[in-house]
Amino acid sequence: MPNHVINRLTFDCPEDRLKQILSEICYDKNSDSDQKGIGTIDFNKITPMPESLNIECGSNTDDGINLYLTSINPSVDYFGTEKLDRKQLNRIDEKLHKLNRYGSYETHLSPDKIKAMTKYNSADELFQLGKTAVENLLNYGALTWYDWRNRADTWNTKWNSYDSEYDGGNEIRFQTAWDAPYPIIEKLSKMYSDVTITHEWANEDIWQSCGSRTYLGGEIIDEIIPETDKEQIETATSLWGCEPIDYGLIENASGSSYISIDEEYELVNICGKPALFSVKKLADSDIPKGTNLYHLKSGGSLIMREEPDVERGGKVADVPDFTGMYVDLGHFIYDDYENTEDLSY
Repeated sequence: MPNHVINRLTFDCPEDRLKQILSEICYDKNSDSDQKGIGTIDFNKITPMPESLNIECGSNTDDGINLYLTSINPSVDYFGTEKLDRKQLNRIDEKLHKLNRYGSYETHLSPDKIKAMTKYNSADELFQLGKTAVENLLNYGALTWYDWRNRADTWNTKWNSYDSEYDGGNEIRFQTAWDAPYPIIEKLSKMYSDVTITHEWANEDIWQSCGSRTYLGGEIIDEIIPETDKEQIETATSLWGCEPIDYGLIENASGSSYISIDEEYELVNICGKPALFSVKKLADSDIPKGTNLYHLKSGGSLIMREEPDVERGGKVADVPDFTGMYVDLGHFIYDDYENTEDLSY
């Protein structure tokens, strides 16, 4: 399964203009989409994918390409009747090898290979599949829908839009697979050049790509890309309509970023109070907001919810009582480290 990317488009234009735009780019009643009508966005209404590209991306197509190349190879006299000259075949072979980064195609299948290849699929079907794929490559620079859609100049994403949301206002929300459809939004802006369109996006893996671009006439007039981890996390979770805690993250004591509530430390008692002990010396950036950090004279650091008695310099002189029990930050800050099964974040 791919990573899902949330996209939000905001249109700055009069209501009647917006209604026109949304009616022209939506999935219509004849589409295969589960959602149709105003508030959806059909990429084929903006950058249509040629119908011939709608063939499977997989081993059958690869076999078909090999069979087709063998059929048109002028050096093969035992399969195929219509041959290309050597220069044409070499040109096709070169284009195929540039596109296929994970292997190579064959132009000279042996009779035994052809027999094995066509045991479960007819030679005519494989030949036609391969012929279509090669013609797609020559005409559109891609063999199948997968190659074409994922290009940075077409859709930049595996599938058309899905899981649309619309509340009747000036924005629509939808999801895409793996990445945001940047070229689609740029083309959309060119189509409706009088309208300012803001595109915000965020990967469900909130450490990956997220940001905002504003377009006018197909040009980017403003761009906001998070510069820090904290901005990245807050931007992404906001777009997804959730909070960092939903990802098991909590703001650190320095306010510089977020840390995982799953981080474990040894539970100790010191000065009559519970604490978490780390052999490694910690900083405020390592502990949750609302907790306190102290250092032991004997070495190591303590994370505490309550302030202990400390000596000058902020160091704790007492020797902690080690429990041998390890507790994560989430259970510790919620004061439920003795009954972790009942904790609900």
